[in-house]
Amino acid sequence: MDNIKLDIKSKMKKLSDKISEDLDNDKLEELRNIQKKQIEELDIIKQKLQTNSSEEDIEKPTYKFSSLKLILIILILYIIISHPLFNKLLGKYVNVLLPNEDNSVSLQQLIVRGFILGIFVYIINTLVSCYI
Repeated sequence: MDNIKLDIKSKMKKLSDKISEDLDNDKLEELRNIQKKQIEELDIIKQKLQTNSSEEDIEKPTYKFSSLKLILIILILYIIISHPLFNKLLGKYVNVLLPNEDNSVSLQQLIVRGFILGIFVYIINTLVSCYI
């Protein structure tokens, strides 16, 4: 029984030595090459991530431009909608926009004008955002 154990141990030792030799010679170089390739791929990924983050930094100031653009759209549309000529032209189709006899503005007129303003702002902002 001890002989069998010794024989198994010696075979295991030989096998271990053979594996070590194989790894030391051929496999080790192959593993090093694989490691180099992986390091190069990681460097490429890092560069791409840095490029993407720098592009995002460039896009950050556009938020201020977007807010200013929306404010200008609302201002211009408000002036247009408040103009009497616009109310007379649109009043032919929407009677609520026609001025009262004493030229006062009713709550209905304000709501309809606000609704029209909101629709126009949404449409123009969407169009401008697509092209600018």
